[in-house]
Amino acid sequence: MPLDGRMIWTDIETFGLVPEESPTVEVGFIITDLNLIEIDRWDIRIWDSPMYDQHFEQMLKDTAHGDDTAAYVLNMHNQNGLWKAAQEEGFSLKEAEAQMNDWLESHGIRGGKEPMCGSSVGFDQSHIGYWWPSVAKRFHYRVVDVSSYKEYLAAKYPAHYADLEANWPKRDMHRALPDCEDTISEFKFYDQNFIGLLNPTVN
Repeated sequence: MPLDGRMIWTDIETFGLVPEESPTVEVGFIITDLNLIEIDRWDIRIWDSPMYDQHFEQMLKDTAHGDDTAAYVLNMHNQNGLWKAAQEEGFSLKEAEAQMNDWLESHGIRGGKEPMCGSSVGFDQSHIGYWWPSVAKRFHYRVVDVSSYKEYLAAKYPAHYADLEANWPKRDMHRALPDCEDTISEFKFYDQNFIGLLNPTVN
């Protein structure tokens, strides 16, 4: 499971939390080297009618009936423009799968050798695995999850961790590439501020 000198950062945006009930609306990848210098990036919007239209109509109905989760997701992607962008630009699930595979293949991401990197990346991994198994198979089953660092370091070094909120304001844009950027920035904060605590021999 080598990182192979690079990290493939992943983020998705969906209709909800459960893969089989919540199609993916946007996928983004950013590849960096191990110093977190960007190598390349790519994203895509997905809107596969009529299924996506039906999910959207159901979300409107659920929101009208007081479903707080549906209302949260509906409002979030209204504010950041994702619903509009996906409906105008979105590819079908099959087309998105082909384009993802083409882009990942162009960077030699194949054979299940490299981990998916991200924040709570098990969520992204489970949705991609459900909707696009051929894409999921390109990645190793292990992941690099920045959320694991967050939980451990916040508990182990609370005073140092407090600097994160002051010095690394998360944008919470809930769009694939900006969220990848935020995750990389967060990981960079941990790398610069905590790895020396955990292993003082590392420069």
